[in-house]
Amino acid sequence: MKINNWKLFCFILFGINQVSIAQQQNKIDSLLQILKTEKEDTSKANTLNLLGKECSLEGDNNQTRKYSDEALLLSEKLHFDEGKIMALMNYGNSNFYDGDYPESLKKYSEALFISKKINNKKLIAYCYNYIGLTYTYQRNYSKATDTEQLALKLQQEMGDSAGLGKSYLFLGIIYEELGKYTEAIKSYLGLLKIAEARGDKLGIANANFNIGNVYGFRESFAEAIKYIHPALKYFEEAGIKPSVAICYIALGDHYLALDSFKQALKYSQKGLAINELIGDSVHIAVAKILIAEINLKLGNYSHVLEDYSSALKFFIQIEDTLNISTTYRGIGDFYFKKSNWDEALKSFNTSLEMAKAIGYSTNIVYLYGAIASVYEKKNDFKKAYNYHKIYFALNDSVLSEKKSQQVAEMQTRFETERKDKDIALLNKNNAIAEIEI
Repeated sequence: MKINNWKLFCFILFGINQVSIAQQQNKIDSLLQILKTEKEDTSKANTLNLLGKECSLEGDNNQTRKYSDEALLLSEKLHFDEGKIMALMNYGNSNFYDGDYPESLKKYSEALFISKKINNKKLIAYCYNYIGLTYTYQRNYSKATDTEQLALKLQQEMGDSAGLGKSYLFLGIIYEELGKYTEAIKSYLGLLKIAEARGDKLGIANANFNIGNVYGFRESFAEAIKYIHPALKYFEEAGIKPSVAICYIALGDHYLALDSFKQALKYSQKGLAINELIGDSVHIAVAKILIAEINLKLGNYSHVLEDYSSALKFFIQIEDTLNISTTYRGIGDFYFKKSNWDEALKSFNTSLEMAKAIGYSTNIVYLYGAIASVYEKKNDFKKAYNYHKIYFALNDSVLSEKKSQQVAEMQTRFETERKDKDIALLNKNNAIAEIEI
């Protein structure tokens, strides 16, 4: 089963910025040296905010909050609005990485309020970007799309290429989650074009990762891996640990889908090790689900239930219904393998209840089949037959929906290509007309 968690596939990366990879490395030490010589002025507030940002890239959320608190206090004392905005945004980023979306949304909204008060369009758009992203993680796609479009409009007005790159990335993420893969690819290609023009290797890496991710959703896993490996290389060079960890987990997930279990386990364990090092609770849980599933496939049962239970505890804590369903499904698979039919049935039913609550169709189909198999093992053939009937009916429906979606995507692609050709022909005709004149 594919891991279903936006931390894995969104690839947030606050590292899409205006600095090069070389500039990003070893920045914290030099900033700390600068901080020692600075007076209590706006320059110091800016340095504190830069420290907070660099710590965020390193995955050290506690240090990010520490420097953001200091920057916020100093900026308030100096009535330095831009300093307050950046401190609140950095603080919000740290909450975001911790999976505390209500708190991150609160900080981003405070920053937006100040940005509007001083009418700084660039900062307003910046706030909109991360507010929209938070809505995406909360699966409020309508609000997410509207907010990202607001950011995009402002950035287009200002010609803010770096900001446009963020908007294209975040819109691509929303389209990807909604299954609008053609739109997602177009957004990521928009990011790639801007990143290449600016020589932004991190932006190029983001585009590659997310294009690969779309191939993953389309179940073209070998193609997905081709895109993720170069992205991993860039992030390792940049030393951005959260991004490296996410690449490792994504590779583990795709290799698992290809039944390359040893490769899958290798990359997943690497991802877990980095996430434990940086204290990223969300991705620790994601990695544990992945490792548990791989070990289940390999028949290594010793730590499977422990890993699933640890992940489940965290997802219940942050009220992530989708991943609660995914984890209970894995626990059910474990008990099924161990021939504990009652516990398997209990876990599958809980997973099904959660999946129905959010309309998680892939899990719903699988679970009806799994529950049917349990009743077969229990020799309750009447219930087994009934659940199999539902399973086959739903499976046919999902397959039909996928085919319809593929046809719709092909139609969109055709219309886009035709429009591009029409524009090219029109430009050619205009050029000829100008020559004739």
